Amino acid sequence: MNRFLAYGLGILLFVLVITSVVLAINRKSHTMKEGTPERVVQIYLQHLSEEDFENAYALLNEELKSECTFREFITNSTLAETRFKGDSLTHKNTNEFEEVAIVSIEVTSIQTSIPFGADETRREELFTLSLEDEIWKISDLRFPTGC
Repeated sequence: MNRFLAYGLGILLFVLVITSVVLAINRKSHTMKEGTPERVVQIYLQHLSEEDFENAYALLNEELKSECTFREFITNSTLAETRFKGDSLTHKNTNEFEEVAIVSIEVTSIQTSIPFGADETRREELFTLSLEDEIWKISDLRFPTGC
């Protein structure tokens, strides 16, 4: 009887781990509305994940570019690339003021260790953006790279 219970629990645990991994991998992204601060953050993170550093750097405001050279940006972006690879990024909210916006995203990481299951961690990351010639630009770098 105990053997059947152990096998049953093992199979259930295995199915739960596989299901959570499949759900995490197959999660579709939603495209944000063009011209919004959250869309700029979405495009920025997409450029970084595709190692398109030139286009990611172009989304920084001029003040930040004067503090962070393209060479520094590439170096830090390359080192930080694995910080969110495989993670799930979810837009939580955007607080928009006259010429400043703060975009909050939730980063969910799932660590699996078979046969013990999956461990999920969540954290919030903030992006500060400013209006520059009527276009939202990132004005503060913390996640996934700093400068």
